[in-house]
Formats: sequence, C-alpha cells, structure tokens
Amino acid sequence: MKIRSFLLASALAVTVSACGVLDDADPLETGLSAYEERDYQTARISLANAMNAENADPRAAEFYARTLLELGDGRSAERILAMLEERADPPADLAALQAHAALLQNDFDAALELAETAGDTALAHWVAIQALGQSDRFDEALALADSATEAHPDDARLLALRGAMALSQRQPALAKEMADRALASDAESLEGLLLAGQLRLMRSDYGAAQEFYERAATEHPSSMRARFAIAAVEADLGDFDAADAHLQAILDISPSHPLALLLQARLAFAQGDLDDANDIIQSAEAEIGAIPQGRLLMGEIAYLRGFPSLAIAHLQDFLGQMPGHQHASTLLASALMEEGEMEEAWAIAVPLADSATATPQLLALASTLVQERGEEDRFAARLAPGDLPDDFADRASAAQRALNAGNDEEADRLYSSLIEDGGERIAVIMNNGALAALEAGRNAEALQRARAAHALAPRDPRVRDTLGWVLLENGQAAAGLEHLSAAIEGAPGNLQIRWHYANALVANGRNAEARTIIRGIREFATSDQRAAMDALLERI
Repeated sequence: MKIRSFLLASALAVTVSACGVLDDADPLETGLSAYEERDYQTARISLANAMNAENADPRAAEFYARTLLELGDGRSAERILAMLEERADPPADLAALQAHAALLQNDFDAALELAETAGDTALAHWVAIQALGQSDRFDEALALADSATEAHPDDARLLALRGAMALSQRQPALAKEMADRALASDAESLEGLLLAGQLRLMRSDYGAAQEFYERAATEHPSSMRARFAIAAVEADLGDFDAADAHLQAILDISPSHPLALLLQARLAFAQGDLDDANDIIQSAEAEIGAIPQGRLLMGEIAYLRGFPSLAIAHLQDFLGQMPGHQHASTLLASALMEEGEMEEAWAIAVPLADSATATPQLLALASTLVQERGEEDRFAARLAPGDLPDDFADRASAAQRALNAGNDEEADRLYSSLIEDGGERIAVIMNNGALAALEAGRNAEALQRARAAHALAPRDPRVRDTLGWVLLENGQAAAGLEHLSAAIEGAPGNLQIRWHYANALVANGRNAEARTIIRGIREFATSDQRAAMDALLERI
C-alpha cells in the first residue's frame, strides 16, 4: 500500500518574487518574525533580501532554506543547504533538512539515506516514513511510524502523519485519536488541523470541518491547502461568493495550480453547471485526478451525467485513499445499485448506515437496499422528518460546540430544544443529548435519551459506549459493562471507550483487568486524562 501524495505534510510550493520589502524594516528581523508566525511567503521575500545583503547574517540563509522547505520548494532549498554544508558551523539538523528537500523532489532513495544519516530526530523519521510509503514499502513505513511516535510522543507532525496512515487502513478511530494527540501537543499544528477537518468531512459534518480549516488558515497564512479546504466546504454549503473569494486568492498566487482548477470545477459543479465543471476537469484531468478531492468530483460528475461504470472507477480510487467517506460511499453504492451489483452496494452502504452519524441520503439508500433483500427495514425509522425547522442544523452545531466546550447547562438546554423540534428521530442528537444531560446532572433523562439513541442505531459502538457509560453513572454496573464490552469490541482502538470500559470493570470488581487497560492507554492520554487515570489506579 502506497502512502498517497495527499499525506505529504509540506505546504504547496508557490512562486514569489524577491521584490524587496516596502519599508525601512530590517529584512532579517522581518523575515525571522514572519517565519515564526508561519507567514512563509513574507519570510521568503525578506530572507532572500537579507541573505543578499552586504555582510549578511548567517541566520538569513539557514532560515531561507527552512522557509523554502515549508513552501515545498525542495530544489531551491537543496541549493541553499549545499551552501550551508560548506560552513564551519552548519545547522545541527542539516541532514534532516536535506532529506526533506530530497523528499520534495521525489528522490526517495536519497531521502531515506539522508534521513538515516540524520539519526533519531522527529523530522528525519517523518521524512523516512513518507519516503518508504511513496516507495510502496507501506509495512516498513507503518512500523517506523509506530516506533517514531513512541520515541517522539509529542511531535504533532508525526502524530498527524500516523493518523493519516490510519485513515488509509480504514481505522478512523485511531486516526481521530492521533489527530487529538497532535492538537493536544500543538493546537496550531497544520497537519493536525487538516486531519481533524478531514475526519469531520468523512461524516459530512461540514460546520466542524470548516472550523478546523479556518483555524489552519489563520495560523498558517501561506497554506494553500487550508485555503482550498475552506473554499471547498463553502462551495458544499452553497456559499459561492465566499468560495469564489478564496479561489481568487489562490489564483493570484498560482493561476494554473491544479488546486485552483479543481476549485473552479467544484464551484461550477455546485452551481449546477455539470458541463462547465466537466470541461475544466478534462483540461487538466491527470493533475486534478491526482488530488483525492478531484477524483471524488470526477466520480460524482460521471454519476450525475449517467455514466455509473466510470463513476465507480473514480469513486473506488478515491475511497482507497479516504476509506469510509460517507458521501463518496453513498455515491459508489448508488452507482453499483444502478449497475445491478446489489451485494456490493449493500456491503458498502449498510455498515455505514448503522452509524449514528449516517446522512439522510445514506439512510434512504440503505432503506432501499434492505427492502430489496426482503429484510426488515431498520433504517426507515431513522429518516429525519422533512419538517425540521430551517435553523435546526445551525442549532445542532451550536449544541455540539457547547458540549465540546464543557458548557453543560447550555448544551443540555440546546439539545432539549432540538429533541422537542424533531430530533428524537435522529440518533446523533439523542446520543449527544444524553451526554449533555449527564454532564448537567440529569442522570435519569440522560438514560432515557441514551436508550432512545441505542434503539435508533444499535450497532454503532459510540452509541453503545454512551449507553454503557450512562448506565454506569446511574448505578447499573452490570448492564453498563455489557454495553461497554460490545462497544470496545466494535471500536477496540478508541481511547475513550477503553477508559469507560476500564471504569466498568472496576465497578464490577475486575480491578486487575482494569489496571492492564489503563496502563495500556495512559501514554496516549492528555495530561488531564492521565490525572484521572492515575487517581483511579491509586484507588484500585
């Protein structure tokens, strides 16, 4: 299995001329400050001027090279690094920087050799993992990623890369755990924020994805990937003016970049002009197709234009890189159903529809498939009523934000309102409403909501986790353990479920088993979580 190029954590290269600063500020200090603020385009201009100044400060060339690497310009960085190598005191991490430059030029053998020379550093491991993955040596890359994250447990870029690899293996729970760890280590990590957004997109949570992408763009103003991600979500949400503004920003920097062409096609598609979108894609099919989101768009356009077999090929390629993506899976299952491949469509759609976060489109498709098989339709009852208030989605996002922020009373109030307005048929609303009620101290109400969520989505391990935890908090230890045992079987890599399961074991007198589990997950927990775990270990 190859690590696809979308996993590369370097920013896309852009062309910026060294036109000089516009004021009398010291170009070195301006450049260093811009570098620290991750404004690499400004840093590139200022540091280029500083490096060419009379009696140039040695730091100018070093940070110019580092800036070029952050912008993805491996060839130019390689030339500057060769100059630094001739110095009496080159940077201590020179070999790792050279390995990064080689990686950006797709010289994977050189990248591996230089990374080995660099030794046990986070950057060297990060380069080597990707070089191995790009060389079709995925098993070696995976083994190195596991040992590297163990040796450098707080390196956000390594953690995010391991999460991206987990996604390619259809392990979204592990991917989320790695994204959470990356952001706990560095809340401004570009790779962590993009991975977190990608995970939300996979379950069609556009609002949450947008929040992560906007944070990425704010903290990393030179990242074209962050800008593209924001614009793509805006297009999906129908905010075409905002998406077009982001498109113009990308076009101003790099008018022929595949991301710009893809975004143009996305906007045309979102506005209903399939032919225009298809023409744009055809003009640069190879380049756009190399971007995962481009492959998804190509599949969707093919399906809507009446070519299901072509759509299947594109969507299977996309899902090979982003497995579990709900929208792509729904499209692929629909195309397979049109081609008469009912069993394949069933295998793709139904397991995803069992999730509490399944979209209405996926639930409707799964409902059709089970009826075709003559089975009891367990999905029809979950189809959301068509008369939900217009502001329902916005209120649901606000409730989720309140819950995540620990605003327990507000979250409970918002979820109660949503449930009254039709949310009682939506599994994710009932599940999260149960957690909100529990945090607000309304244990009996929490149990009612958790049972209702379980009735709607009985096969979702996260729903069973909630029910088990709420039962435990209501003093029903044996019943709680039963549901948490099922939850951990369904999602064995989920840290929260394992923590809840350990608590249930303690409540049922199985302390030795609980100790083993807690010690196994402790190293992956945040400082607050570790404190809770240590307190429980001390008690038992």
